[in-house]
Amino acid sequence: MRGRPLSPSTIRRIHGVLRSALNTAVKRRLIPYNPAEHIELAPENPKKPKPWEPEQGQTFLEHIATDRLVNLYHLILITGMRRGESVALRWQDVDLDRASLSVNQQITDVNGGSMISTPKTKRGDRVVYLDAETVAMLRRQRETQDLERTAWGPAWNEAGLIFTREDGPRAQAP
Repeated sequence: MRGRPLSPSTIRRIHGVLRSALNTAVKRRLIPYNPAEHIELAPENPKKPKPWEPEQGQTFLEHIATDRLVNLYHLILITGMRRGESVALRWQDVDLDRASLSVNQQITDVNGGSMISTPKTKRGDRVVYLDAETVAMLRRQRETQDLERTAWGPAWNEAGLIFTREDGPRAQAP
């Protein structure tokens, strides 16, 4: 098998479809019994990840203070946004004066490339309110991006995204 291993929930869905198809075959007397009926599946992930305590998040941010993506990690830690939502965030989606941002798109990796789409769920399209420290961080991010835009000059590729590579062509995922 190529690629990543299948998750337990994916295996359960595949098993359910196969079992249903084989039940139909039994009802139509195409096969005598359903061989998928007695398959024992691995339990779904019983351990849920434990979120960091605020002190752990602060320690992480302190340790990566010089990393180019520290502001992206700050936003993810403070708001709980998904990675794809945060890298797809555009300046037009942010209102720093009202200390809020709108989540209405995400970037996902598809076959080695990036694709912009709507949020993962209907509730994913939402407004997120920001604390004063995060607003200040976003203002610093804009200043940093303006410096990069100036440094790259005509080679800068405007994407309108808050978190970009140094030359601005597309979002950079953590």
